[in-house]
Amino acid sequence: MGSISHLSSPIHIWWDITRQCNLRCLHCYSCASQRSETELTTEEVFGIIDQLKAMNIGYVYILGGEPLLRSDFDIILDYFSKAQIPLMLNTNGWFVDNHWAEKISESSVKQLRFSVDGCNAETHDALRQKKGSFERVVNAIKICRETSIPLISCSFTITKHNMHEIQPTVDLLAKLGVDQIQFGPISNTGRASEHPQLLLEANDTQGIANILSQCINDYGDKIFIYSVDGIYDKPCTQCVKEGMVKPMFMGCLAGRTCCCIDWEGKVIPCLLKREPVAGSLRETPFQDIWDHAPVFNYMRRHRGAEYPECNECIYGDVCARECPLAQSQKTYGYHERRERIQSLPLENAAKPVSCSLTGYCHNSLR
Repeated sequence: MGSISHLSSPIHIWWDITRQCNLRCLHCYSCASQRSETELTTEEVFGIIDQLKAMNIGYVYILGGEPLLRSDFDIILDYFSKAQIPLMLNTNGWFVDNHWAEKISESSVKQLRFSVDGCNAETHDALRQKKGSFERVVNAIKICRETSIPLISCSFTITKHNMHEIQPTVDLLAKLGVDQIQFGPISNTGRASEHPQLLLEANDTQGIANILSQCINDYGDKIFIYSVDGIYDKPCTQCVKEGMVKPMFMGCLAGRTCCCIDWEGKVIPCLLKREPVAGSLRETPFQDIWDHAPVFNYMRRHRGAEYPECNECIYGDVCARECPLAQSQKTYGYHERRERIQSLPLENAAKPVSCSLTGYCHNSLR
């Protein structure tokens, strides 16, 4: 059957640069806690950065754990800057002070993202399991807003316990001058699997979508609001569904345009799908893992053998169907998910054309 579209090297890499974290968030995908004794050394990190530069990686998204807890993180930032690799950096904000804000602003970080999971300390601190974490992250946003960091954004993990605070959180972050907010549903992975009371149900989805739609209408001129993984469609989803445009990539992108590195140098499909492991950078060069890892080849397979409708769909050669974790996220029932990825028969399709927005469409049919 062959393979579907994928790149010769990733557009971006998620890199969990440390497992160490000062918080114990109930929904943490990586179960961040204490520093791993087998964490990559500074020199090993430098060696991987050299490989990423050689592969012309578009950008690296640094996460953890809490990256600022690595004692060598300042020189890691320097090395990324020397390599001229653009960065996106995620932090819980606890350790961000004037020194770190200035250091980040002088680095190759193009977007600094804070994790904010509520509009008040009661909700945020409960999910983050640390009193004072809400106050710290709000203060960190204020500090960084006064620097030259190009883009300040926030991520909000939607759970049963905070879904009612989406709109007031948008209001708060707009007032703080945040540029973007990403809303994503909690996934039944990592520590979240120990807290099923936080998971969303299929009947929550429409209400959340309505709230996000209202927020976009109310704040769209002040802050860019978007969502992922089947919660709120991207603006051009309908164009894609009707065959008016054809993105180069659709559905799950893991192993096709991106992948993840963990704190031990293991290469994994994505932040949330952490098994099976594609390979170890302590043993195998990144390019070899990307080109030949069995798990990546599997994720690049054409889906026609499993789903006959994919053989007759105009997107069959570019689509990996929905996120493998969609069922565990419970954001849609089975029939609703099938409808959202309904194939578009070749004989009924308009001739696909290119579109400058389609790079942002790849999750919209999940």
